[in-house]
Amino acid sequence: MTTKQAPEINDLTQFLNWVREKPTMRTARIEVDPASTPGGHPRVTVWVHDRELSEGQHCNSVAEINLEQAKEVRERAQYQRLHAKYGEDHAAE
Repeated sequence: MTTKQAPEINDLTQFLNWVREKPTMRTARIEVDPASTPGGHPRVTVWVHDRELSEGQHCNSVAEINLEQAKEVRERAQYQRLHAKYGEDHAAE
């Protein structure tokens, strides 16, 4: 398992700027869990969420944020589950 290093304080400013682009729609939450990695190093997790897309993801930098792709992956998986459950017969109902 690869442990994520704590973002530098400059990186956290990038998350703040990302949220400020759409302050009523976006959030970023930073969690520090000191007991979650071997060797006593704290694990830092940054969770970003966009209410407009109803999607979120964990990342270490703003450059990694791709909520549109995450939403598409989630929607395709949901479509496949529903298609397997209901099949073509229920498409027009």
